[in-house]
Amino acid sequence: MKRIWLISGGLLAFDQVTKFWAEHQSVSTLVHNYGAAYGIFQFQRTMLIMVGVLTVLGVMAYLLREKRVGLFQLGLAILLAGAVGNLVDRIFWGYVIDFIDIRIFPVFNVADMCIDGGIGLILLDMFRGS
Repeated sequence: MKRIWLISGGLLAFDQVTKFWAEHQSVSTLVHNYGAAYGIFQFQRTMLIMVGVLTVLGVMAYLLREKRVGLFQLGLAILLAGAVGNLVDRIFWGYVIDFIDIRIFPVFNVADMCIDGGIGLILLDMFRGS
């Protein structure tokens, strides 16, 4: 189970380092996102922080009581890294720092990739298990 926490912590650190880099390197695609995915819930900081905190607490509670490690737990750990990464931004800056632009998708960050990837692994495990 220790590996799960190391993966989550490593991804969180990578997210925060890349956001710091983007903020200080004058990245042309830098976006301060005051909402959630796809710009929904703009300027709803308090609600988004509450949802983030509840998500983080719920995932951590599950991972702390779970003894086995599988695809589902790995997905939760990756999701946790993304949720904490964006929550840190919202709490300290009031917005989420987005900077990755692949033109066919809204600008995003490493935390967003973790959230999507974590959910993907959770769904894969659920469909594989049924």
